[in-house]
Amino acid sequence: MAPNINNILARIIKQQTTASGYGGDFLPLPIATRYIDYVRDANYCRSLFRVQPMTSKTLDFPKILTAGNVYYENTETATAIRSTFSTGSIRFEAKKLMAKAEVSSECIEDAAFDMEMIVREQCGRNMGQAEEEAMMVGDVSHLATATSPSNATTTNWYQKDHKLIFNGLFTVAAGNQVQPVYANGAVCSSTHLRELMYQLGKYGRVMSELVVFLNPWSANQMLDDSKVVTMDKAGTKATIFTGAFFLLYGKINTFNEVFAPNGQGCMTPRLNPIIADRRAIKIERERVAQQDMNRYVISERIDFKVEYDDAVALIEGLEEPSDES
Repeated sequence: MAPNINNILARIIKQQTTASGYGGDFLPLPIATRYIDYVRDANYCRSLFRVQPMTSKTLDFPKILTAGNVYYENTETATAIRSTFSTGSIRFEAKKLMAKAEVSSECIEDAAFDMEMIVREQCGRNMGQAEEEAMMVGDVSHLATATSPSNATTTNWYQKDHKLIFNGLFTVAAGNQVQPVYANGAVCSSTHLRELMYQLGKYGRVMSELVVFLNPWSANQMLDDSKVVTMDKAGTKATIFTGAFFLLYGKINTFNEVFAPNGQGCMTPRLNPIIADRRAIKIERERVAQQDMNRYVISERIDFKVEYDDAVALIEGLEEPSDES
């Protein structure tokens, strides 16, 4: 089951008292470590994709549209046929992600552990997790009229849902012109991923540059495929246990993506998605004297786009987990 960012953050926001269930749980038990471990390896995107610093609110990133045509010339001293070399650009616009946590002074003073460190690190992990979910399934056009997170549904999002910030890879893949691979309810296999490579055409030729994001059910099924290579099968770096990644054919990085929709996966060259950073994550603290508490606000300004829409291929209709699974 995918981590719920709102639920995790709510555990922090509710720390207005030291009572059990509202922050007091942090006093006798070192559960901060468990919270942090829960989301530590969730966000792979920043280590995979291109990161482009932004020096202003908007950034136009250049890209090649057409690079000219090559012709066979069978006549001596003939005039070369003119072809077009054209360029374009991708416009990034810095958008803001924010979160707030409020912690009572008593909770900070009486805790057996560094409560301030716990809150700061947890907020940072939540921000990274929100980034990843938006980069996977973000959808700026999604229905969002719910006035609070508690009223939101899977089809009608909260008006300020973090997934509204930009279109994620699965949204881009569903809307481009590349023919999806239809699995028709089959178990995910290397055959399906080879079909994705075929649909990518020229973008799918260099296997070492490809990344695949699979829903957790399909990623676990792939571990039984003979084409899968895992380098570490035991110990703290065991990829086969963590589900963080494995290699297909020893070259293609395949990720167990917790935010991938059931029955779906997508493939793209790893440098096709671009993360534009206007301002890195910043955490600020202020003292609220009248409530005897500290308030923490975490924010960043980013944008996310792919360079070429037709370099993202979608697979859908994979076998999904049943109620008995």
